[in-house]
Amino acid sequence: MADRQFIHSSADVTSTLLYAFDTGLQVRLDEPQQEACPRILSRAEICRIDRGSLYLFRPEWSFGPFQFIQISEGYNVGKYFVSPGVNCVSLAVYFQGERINEGRRLFGNCVVSSQSEWLEMPAKVLHSTPTDVQILFKRIVAHLASGVVIKAGVHKYQVCKGVINDPDAAKCGPPFDFIPWSKEVLQQ
Repeated sequence: MADRQFIHSSADVTSTLLYAFDTGLQVRLDEPQQEACPRILSRAEICRIDRGSLYLFRPEWSFGPFQFIQISEGYNVGKYFVSPGVNCVSLAVYFQGERINEGRRLFGNCVVSSQSEWLEMPAKVLHSTPTDVQILFKRIVAHLASGVVIKAGVHKYQVCKGVINDPDAAKCGPPFDFIPWSKEVLQQ
């Protein structure tokens, strides 16, 4: 499935992660770790997340141990990250998060994507993803989507339900300057 791009509010992050959790998905925060272990979030931790790269998966989508790589250079040298798509399948969700720019609240960019294959290690064999991955991809996209789509150049941004339900949405701004934004655009 092709990636989907959204314009999101902070409320959409919590709503989406709780929805995923309630549908039996586990939520893994994708950030460098001090130790070679995945950061699986609890329901309480999910409620405190307002941005980040997250992987949503079911336990049965893990086909072996997570594969960790130690970071050898840069700011996170010595920390570990999980190699995505190795011995597991997941839905990737990135929430940029809201921010304030020159006194104006800007909504965040969100991307939802899924894999069509996963790599079995150490055998080095590619496998197709289970069919329920695409079913849950569509459910997550439907959970986020309000039905309002904004075309900006070659991109299409779906506006999340949390943005549409925000009474101040028209006063805020989109995540990128090139996206048209007005009360009329949000009422399509």
